Amino acid sequence: MTRPPNREPVLRVRDLTVTYHGIDSPITAVRGVDLDIMPGEVVALVGESGSGKSSTAHAVVGLLPPGSRMTGSIRVDGVEMSTLSQARLCDIRGRVIGFVPQDPSLSLDPTKRVGDQVAEVLRIHDATSQRAARSRAVDLLEAAGLPDPAVRAKQYPHELSGGMRQRVLIAAALACRPALVIADEPTSALDVTVQAQILDSLDQLTRDMGTAVLLVTHDLGVAADRARRVVVMSTGRIVEHGTPQTVLRSPAHSYTQRLIASIPTLGTAMARGRPEPREATPLLVAHRLVKEYRHPGRSGRRRSRFRAVDDVSFTIGKGETFAIVGESGSGKSTTARLITRLTSATAGDLTLGGIDLARTKGEALRQMRKRIQLVHQNPDASLDPRMTVEAIVEEPMWAFGVGTAPLRRARAADLVDQVALPRSVLQRRARELSGGQRQRVAIARALALQPELLVCDEPVSALDVTVQAQILDLLTGLQAELGLSYLFISHDLAVVGQISDRVAVMRNGRILELGTTEEIFSAPQSAYTRQLLDAIPGRGVFSA
Repeated sequence: MTRPPNREPVLRVRDLTVTYHGIDSPITAVRGVDLDIMPGEVVALVGESGSGKSSTAHAVVGLLPPGSRMTGSIRVDGVEMSTLSQARLCDIRGRVIGFVPQDPSLSLDPTKRVGDQVAEVLRIHDATSQRAARSRAVDLLEAAGLPDPAVRAKQYPHELSGGMRQRVLIAAALACRPALVIADEPTSALDVTVQAQILDSLDQLTRDMGTAVLLVTHDLGVAADRARRVVVMSTGRIVEHGTPQTVLRSPAHSYTQRLIASIPTLGTAMARGRPEPREATPLLVAHRLVKEYRHPGRSGRRRSRFRAVDDVSFTIGKGETFAIVGESGSGKSTTARLITRLTSATAGDLTLGGIDLARTKGEALRQMRKRIQLVHQNPDASLDPRMTVEAIVEEPMWAFGVGTAPLRRARAADLVDQVALPRSVLQRRARELSGGQRQRVAIARALALQPELLVCDEPVSALDVTVQAQILDLLTGLQAELGLSYLFISHDLAVVGQISDRVAVMRNGRILELGTTEEIFSAPQSAYTRQLLDAIPGRGVFSA
């Protein structure tokens, strides 16, 4: 059942301003924003972190933090939101406005079954009986594309993949057939193929219901593929808006032009691509690596085995960037853990500079760790919030007894210089820095022991396109300066194309194909690789 035709905007925002309390003075995050969304229309709100897009979305749904101040008018389905009490806002949320947040791991209750969490929305807003709500929840999970919905409804969030958990959030957001759905970066942490499936489900459901969608994203490819209109925000203001073809192919504003120039597309990746890789002296050799895990069986049954990495072989040359790409569950991150010896291989051989790394133990393994360092995906999780940047960068040197305290401080300052951060950050804490600055700190820490190999596990997937481009340029420059080798783990082929010499494509624990970047991009041999390439968002608009 679709909503009846309505010529009035579902969302009408006029002169919206949002201000937060700062340490020294107020911070204005949104400045005089006007925005309309019609029934059934998808509008993408794009911009970098700090542009004001999420503050705009949170103002619409009434989720601004305590102490913030909002002025202007927000009307949703004819109701003025700015004057509503908290009780009335709670009634509107879920019933008139559906909200799909970015991180399902933070948004779903880990102690409740997912079916009960979807059913709870129906019971609160539709006064549905418990039995009817549970039955309807299964239907909603099926409509959101969740396989075996009756089984999944009885599971807890930790038993589902990231894509499945995001489908649960979509089912909950659309449970009461809202007039407006706000999707705040709903697929930023997902693989491109899963991302496409999630957005397809959201498209279908909202189209069937005639629901308006405000899609908040920093991914211009997603905006190009999914939105009827694109609205670009910078420093709290709307700087440009129009159809995807107009805004993204012929941008008028310099900020939009800069965003588009930073997008790693396949065309630009190959155009900027690295020279054909030379025969490099092998630094790391992995031969027929296997990693098996045991699944605990039920009483009286044998425990089953699962191969996360299955007969994987490759080499990484000195000064080379070797990339492994694939979806979640492909085995690429487990392979990275084997290389860094965070876990041990079940079978196979691994050597670093001719030394047997797979069987090294004790103090010898500890010393080998200086030669291989890891840059994590999320600096928020890998940097200690209690420590200053200086202490974070010094920590590996302190742990290995490298240098005196004054020498370690001097080395930390030099490393901060090397990753293009001002020395003033040394006495600040990670939470006081931007996402890009935090990742630079993580890279500086990884360089502290002068390693030969950096293992970069999705190091730019959580960053805006302009910051992403800066980090990739930094890694390329450091490699040229220091002669580093990189193992670069990613699900984003466009990013891989900008930094890698050779690429391995993994699926179900095995390498499906391996070749130079140009070979993989220009003439992929496997259907799976072609599927990954085809799923990259925005290819129609950003083809080069």
